[in-house]
Amino acid sequence: MISQKTQKQFKQVATTGKYYTTTAAQQMINRYQEEEPDGLRSFMYGRHMFEMLLQAPQCEGIRIFNAFNEENNQTLIFTAADANGEHITNCALRTADGLVSYGDPITGGGGFCPFDCPKGGEGLEIYIQEMRHRTITDLATAGEMMPRKKAQEMIQAYQAYEPDGVYSILLGREIFDTILKVPGCAGIRIFNGINEDGLHCFIVVPINAEAGNILKYLTTTASTSNWVNAPLASGGILCPFDCPMSWE
Repeated sequence: MISQKTQKQFKQVATTGKYYTTTAAQQMINRYQEEEPDGLRSFMYGRHMFEMLLQAPQCEGIRIFNAFNEENNQTLIFTAADANGEHITNCALRTADGLVSYGDPITGGGGFCPFDCPKGGEGLEIYIQEMRHRTITDLATAGEMMPRKKAQEMIQAYQAYEPDGVYSILLGREIFDTILKVPGCAGIRIFNGINEDGLHCFIVVPINAEAGNILKYLTTTASTSNWVNAPLASGGILCPFDCPMSWE
């Protein structure tokens, strides 16, 4: 049974999560990298992947699962979620190739760091992706659907290895809508972090077509031009603490 706390949170799925300053985001990222020096620092995906999930009927947010891939490296799996935090499946979504039947989670593709970023480039200000050990999938095509059974196996592999860890985090669609509206946003980078409560968290950052973090952008009116801080987001509803344990 979902706790009363969880039921209250699920009434606010669309707005769950909050925005952080660059300094606060960097502190969470630093804590993770200090505690997990051999862990993956971040993942990046093209904007089309999130746009596709957000168009699912009654989508109020996106759940991000921790998982292990075939090489036993951390990866992320994404599902659209409704106002009750339940997964949305079996619907038609519009893509560059036309309508596709969405019945499975989305995962993978894109680049991940430290394999595709500069050594020693942990800081958000200098975190510019470089081609290092392999060719990066173009952001316009980064991300793919996978069979539900395979996704479950990958998620269960992570949970078996990290039974006391955070299984997934649900962020509201407002977060993704806001980040995708940043001028020049071609995709999203998701950093591993550790929050103020000592729990694993994700920090969501807009990136440009060269996969550089967008931390500021210029707004211009008829009379003035101003630099605006880009939205950096984290928080959300954590599982198993505040969501059903079942995949279904």
